[in-house]
Amino acid sequence: SSDVCSSDLTNKKDYTYREMDDYDGITTAKLTLRRSPSSSSTKITSIPKGARVEVEGKTSNGFYRVEYRDIEGYVSSKYIKLVRDYD
Repeated sequence: SSDVCSSDLTNKKDYTYREMDDYDGITTAKLTLRRSPSSSSTKITSIPKGARVEVEGKTSNGFYRVEYRDIEGYVSSKYIKLVRDYD
């Protein structure tokens, strides 16, 4: 997306990212949706336990990039149960 901060472009990424197709996720706990794949990253919103999210990809440092209610961000992959998306 076009809303990338210039500081995001200069930070060296210490993870790799892999896109995933055809998966949704169900949260197994209340999760914090974050701006980048780090537990210290800016919080965007909270996602309740049992919510369905669209999984867009996974980072090598243990986060999924997800979309929840038209908001994109990152959540810990430990608390997402993957399900096949047949839509």
